[in-house]
Amino acid sequence: MYEEPVSRYVADFIGETNLLRDDRGSAARRLGGSAHDWGREFDATATTSWEEGKPAWLAVRPEHVYAVTSGDGSHRLPVTVVDAVLPVVITRVRTTVEGGGSLVLHWPAEQPAPDAGATLTVTWPVERGRCVGD
Repeated sequence: MYEEPVSRYVADFIGETNLLRDDRGSAARRLGGSAHDWGREFDATATTSWEEGKPAWLAVRPEHVYAVTSGDGSHRLPVTVVDAVLPVVITRVRTTVEGGGSLVLHWPAEQPAPDAGATLTVTWPVERGRCVGD
């Protein structure tokens, strides 16, 4: 249930997760960002709770989101750092997404955390994203 939630409720209930809403109800396995004007579309594994034409959510766990500096254009999303909280093993970095929404990522504690206001580009493995319904 943690790695493969079947709905937004389960994803949000079991552990920390990132949920980005898409009001378009895009084509199967595609999740775009018209509701938040993310300006991108992301591949995600569709679950049984998602219905064509109804609002959908991109669910991705913070431990699978990371900052990148280069690479291809797929699954890259610009974000702004809100804050970075240093627990024992990882730093929990909260960000905002231009156009709406937020993402949390786990930053390795041995690396200096980004300052509030810094802009990053983040990504995650395609297979870690889930397209879920309510």
